[in-house]
Amino acid sequence: MPNDPQRRTTEGLRRLIMFSDAVVAIAMTLLVLPVADVAGKLQVQRTFLQAVGEHRNELMGFIVSFTVIWVLWRNHHQIMENYRNYNSTMFNVHFAWLLSIVVLPLATALISNDQVPWADAFYLVVLAVEWGHGRRSGLLSNVHLGARDDAVADGPDD
Repeated sequence: MPNDPQRRTTEGLRRLIMFSDAVVAIAMTLLVLPVADVAGKLQVQRTFLQAVGEHRNELMGFIVSFTVIWVLWRNHHQIMENYRNYNSTMFNVHFAWLLSIVVLPLATALISNDQVPWADAFYLVVLAVEWGHGRRSGLLSNVHLGARDDAVADGPDD
């Protein structure tokens, strides 16, 4: 059977979703690495609360970004439940979405460091790209993304 570049299968959609889930899981795992390094940085005996207080930026960055990625993944999961097929637009939108997810651990590390000017702005730009890519341009509509499963009620753009 010749390879048709336009061929789109249910298995292809499942692989796209599984790959996206894996990338999200790795990004969430990367978020904890700077927090785990905190234990190695402790040179003097401290109470738990003292250690938390001294490294609150790293801990807050972890908590906020973990929550952000969780919400983004949850929304992605809900959206993808409505589709039985995909097309090149959906594939390309996923690339941009996953790129913004992967950059979040870097942005989190930067905002957790008081020595990096404009880190907050970079973090906000990453979130704006994440939130806005495709949505503002209408690329996340049913028409552009692929065949929606009509058996699933109240999907996006209903």
